Amino acid sequence: MMTAKRSVARVVLGVLALAGVAVGQTKAVHVLEPARRLALVIGNAEYAEKPLENPEADARLIEATLDGLGFDEVVLETNLATLPAMVQSVRAFGERLSANDLAFFYYSGHGQQAPGGDRGETRNYLVPTGYDWKTPKAEVEFAALSFEQVRRILGGAQLRVMVLDACRTYNDRQGKGDEGGGLALTVAARGELIAYAAEANAVATDAGEGAGIYAQELAEALRERGAEVAEVFRNVMERVDARTEGAQHPEYKPKIVGRLYLNGHPEDDKPGWINDWKEIEDIEDKGEVLRAVRIYIERYKGIDAAKGHVDLAEGLLARLEKLMNLLPVVSDTGPVVIHQVEPEYSEEAREARYQGTVVLEFEIWEDGAAHNIRIIRSLGLGLDEAAIESVRQSVFAPGTKDGKPVRTTVRGNINFRLL
Repeated sequence: MMTAKRSVARVVLGVLALAGVAVGQTKAVHVLEPARRLALVIGNAEYAEKPLENPEADARLIEATLDGLGFDEVVLETNLATLPAMVQSVRAFGERLSANDLAFFYYSGHGQQAPGGDRGETRNYLVPTGYDWKTPKAEVEFAALSFEQVRRILGGAQLRVMVLDACRTYNDRQGKGDEGGGLALTVAARGELIAYAAEANAVATDAGEGAGIYAQELAEALRERGAEVAEVFRNVMERVDARTEGAQHPEYKPKIVGRLYLNGHPEDDKPGWINDWKEIEDIEDKGEVLRAVRIYIERYKGIDAAKGHVDLAEGLLARLEKLMNLLPVVSDTGPVVIHQVEPEYSEEAREARYQGTVVLEFEIWEDGAAHNIRIIRSLGLGLDEAAIESVRQSVFAPGTKDGKPVRTTVRGNINFRLL
């Protein structure tokens, strides 16, 4: 007869529960989990007329971000010169999609409104780099890619997130131009979230060298763990609006039923003492449980909101020490930085004007050196490696217990800011 393997912590917690110690439970959350996550990222910048500075850097930044989030496939296309080239790119991507997939589509480049379809209704168009800006509005549908066509091609996927960082220009050379600048807002269909870099009929400015403001904020928001997809785009909207002092106000139209997370489930968004406690519950080795519980108590003792979990940890620790006949080893003083080496910006991140914070967890050994460095929150674009190297070269005074150096585990933030 086979029996299920249970972690050490869960066995002891079961004993504590029988003894009357409360153990928290988690409510089920309806989370959408696509079979695969695939992305198509397009950046058109090298227009024969009206060239743009940002789209290539935008596209590379979003590609690197989605790749860092573990997408199954991220396709990057830049400077597609003709309508057939754009259609072929989207069609090839659509052919790889299955019904249970998530399709993430990002476009940065020129975009405009113009009449299209049998009824001549206003539609949004994504503009190839070889576009003739003297094209009459009535003929734009034959020279630029209709966003409606993109939606149809990607419609085979269960979930679709489509981002138009394209509100930079409007073709008013022919006709009255009464639709205004920028793009028109499209009503999302079920399973879609459509995001726009600027509100309806508004134009977002090209922002000089590197990635644009919208792409920067989108990349930052995508990397935030535990944020539901609608929350991601709400954060982008608020942050871009704040950075531009209201000059650029993004919008988004969600119609996804259920909760879709691109970087971690709801559990990842809970306070550290809850997430760390769940990790302890899954440990199977007695020695690792002891080590993790001691670190947990040292980290969260004194935080009022964590008191219930700390009490539970102390009960677990006492029980384990009794079982293993061990004494606690918790440092009296934590490690102190003696010399901190500033991290170096990677060329890729500097060109994209990329900023943010890498969070690391590492051990300070008795000799004051950092060991076992691991990433808790990633930035990508070479900044993770720069952060690790910064910690590895820094010098610390170790934590102490009874006046003697001991190994301790700490977390640290490495900030990357461009002046």
